[in-house]
Amino acid sequence: MFTPLGGAALKPLKAVVQAAGGGSILSDEEVAALGAGSPNEGEGPEVGAVNFARHLFLQHHGLAADESRLFVASSSGVAGRSIEQLSKGASPELYQRLLQAAQGVKAIADAESATYCIPAIFWMQGEWNYATAYGWDNTKDGYKAKLKAQGEIWKTDIAYGVAGQSSPPAIITYQTGATYTSDINDLAIGMAQWELSKEERNWYMATPVYPYTDKGGHLDSNGYRWLGMQLGKVFHRVVTLGQSWKPLLPRRVTINGANVLIDFHVPCPPLVFDKPYVVLAGSDYADKGFRVVDDLGTVSISSVEIAADTVVKVVLGREVVGVAKVQYATKSASGGNGNLRDSDETISSEKYIYQEGSGQYPGTNIPALIDRPYPFHNWCIAFSLTPEII
Repeated sequence: MFTPLGGAALKPLKAVVQAAGGGSILSDEEVAALGAGSPNEGEGPEVGAVNFARHLFLQHHGLAADESRLFVASSSGVAGRSIEQLSKGASPELYQRLLQAAQGVKAIADAESATYCIPAIFWMQGEWNYATAYGWDNTKDGYKAKLKAQGEIWKTDIAYGVAGQSSPPAIITYQTGATYTSDINDLAIGMAQWELSKEERNWYMATPVYPYTDKGGHLDSNGYRWLGMQLGKVFHRVVTLGQSWKPLLPRRVTINGANVLIDFHVPCPPLVFDKPYVVLAGSDYADKGFRVVDDLGTVSISSVEIAADTVVKVVLGREVVGVAKVQYATKSASGGNGNLRDSDETISSEKYIYQEGSGQYPGTNIPALIDRPYPFHNWCIAFSLTPEII
């Protein structure tokens, strides 16, 4: 049974921190007193996503406000679960939380004689399917089939059923990665998420998770706000503007001798090498996150350079033997991170925050970010692809 924290009523959207078990909301003083690593649920990406999507909507229409249209976020996620545990029919059926959240908002809309629709569903999961210790499906095809099936259920039960709309919602995901990445099965979960965005209508991958500030796996409050606003940016693009969206990703990979050329779809050229935040430090990698393997194992890389606005050139220490894979953001080579981004200059409506004594880790005090708008560059997704030999 999904019982919304704070009661079944719509309230201004802002981040809170919950008491252990989720039964109440902590005060600022109680949050500041929490020890490092406390498991309390805090700010989620839905806050930044919906607030920024609304900001962009008003900006697009030249409005200061629009009281006739409410942007509503229902946060019904459960941490530390596999796709199997979150699927309809699982025991306990955590899927009911999502269904009942939509039913609750629909009831409020009906009581006010207002219309209700679900323009988008955000999905952020995959870590537990990357983990090998629990026995969940960690194959690309298996995970992809299960997530695709749930997407059809969300559309049928929630968008068409509860909301009664005729158009499907956009399904907007991130790409699971960073410290939770596993190289087993060639980055299977991240590749499955990418392939769904290529194969399914109204399915979009907004961003990989690795560039944002984190606490050693889970993002910190700035990281979730930052990533959430990236989700909101993509929401605006596909829902409000009715445009398509693809993140920074490879279009063609070729090998000629010891030279690898990767041609990218770049939302906002040119390509740039930059430092993603690994925990709270900008991090560089000798090979910029790239890795090449073949029948003999890992192929050494002599150099990596941006050869054109949309092309990266990787020079290998030897020619490949047998079947090769060109990879990016693997666990073994770069901890699930990489250094490649585009030059998107979208302006954030929020600024990076550090408040001493608020409970934020001291390392959050990053002079390069404090009181500056969050940058919305599009970072390259993780991938493992068989190149074309020319």
